Amino acid sequence: MKPRIRILLYSLFVVLLAANTFTLVQYWKIRGERPGSGRGSIQAFLIRELSLDASQAASYEEMIRSHRRMADSMRQAIRLAKEDMFDLLKDPAAGDSVWQVAAIRASGLMAALDLQTMSHFSQLRAICRPDQQARFDVLLKDVARMISMGPPPRHPGPPPGFPPPPER
Repeated sequence: MKPRIRILLYSLFVVLLAANTFTLVQYWKIRGERPGSGRGSIQAFLIRELSLDASQAASYEEMIRSHRRMADSMRQAIRLAKEDMFDLLKDPAAGDSVWQVAAIRASGLMAALDLQTMSHFSQLRAICRPDQQARFDVLLKDVARMISMGPPPRHPGPPPGFPPPPER
């Protein structure tokens, strides 16, 4: 092969390698900054975006622990209420009115959880300075969207069709 073509091909290879490296670095950098990427990301997102100081962040973390304890017990009650509701399918004598009462009970617990979440964010807003409150008001829709998406799914192992990871 002529030296000129060889130099051109090596140069093209180096340029493509650099471009791919740059693209991968940017992809992972952006992916790591995304607000909805992982457990606790709403907390980190709010602390960062609201510029909470150390005492505000500590108060917020305590509020989170309290909210999670309460929310976990409410989710347990919701799960049990829904199990009871679907157990009514086994009883042929249970009619629409019984189903409706069970559904109202489950939805009432869901509403209580939503109100608890509203109270939690109201408490967060209360510890913010006025400039942080204005920023919080702007971020509220993003936070609501992040909450409604929930945490990313946790799959045990690789996706279907992929081989299992190697044993260590």
